[in-house]
Amino acid sequence: MSIFIAYNIFLSYLNNIRIIKKCYSVDNVIKKYSLVEFSSNSINSNELINYVINKKIDLIISIAFPEIFKSEILYTPKHGCINYHTALLPKYRGRQPLFWALFNNEKETGITIHKMDKNIDKGMIILQQSISIENIDTINNLYKKTIGVGPELLYQATIKLRNNKENFINIKNTKEKLYNFPNAKDGLKFRQNGKKFI
Repeated sequence: MSIFIAYNIFLSYLNNIRIIKKCYSVDNVIKKYSLVEFSSNSINSNELINYVINKKIDLIISIAFPEIFKSEILYTPKHGCINYHTALLPKYRGRQPLFWALFNNEKETGITIHKMDKNIDKGMIILQQSISIENIDTINNLYKKTIGVGPELLYQATIKLRNNKENFINIKNTKEKLYNFPNAKDGLKFRQNGKKFI
């Protein structure tokens, strides 16, 4: 997996020096579309909250973000905060859901776009789409499958929010397990069971 990450960092660099046009990083996208970038040490910092208020930000989208959002930021944007999660919530809440789906021999996974609240991955579901898991699938393959459907699903979710169509699915009272980041022992068992990262 580290080789895959290094490869994409290299491709991102080639984009930055105009050798290739396809985007391979957030930085590439920011430059291509001349977007405004605001950096902060924490999503919960006062400077970021003030920025959201002053710029009248409508929505915050979280994708694989490792920090827990506090109430002050969750409810500051007009439409709140939404999360892009690579699992069919309420199953596989928490970290690295694609790893755990493969680890547990699931036959499907998916994408969930949900409203964020103070509970991890328990906010109301806006939209979901399932993705089949084949015997030959690796984590990298599953990641590519999610990329194939995820961006459009995320776009449709923002449209649904903008149009105030709040017929969302409530999973607040779910008892599903919250998964942690896999450790070395998990990774070893993953490989021993014939699973692959790439």
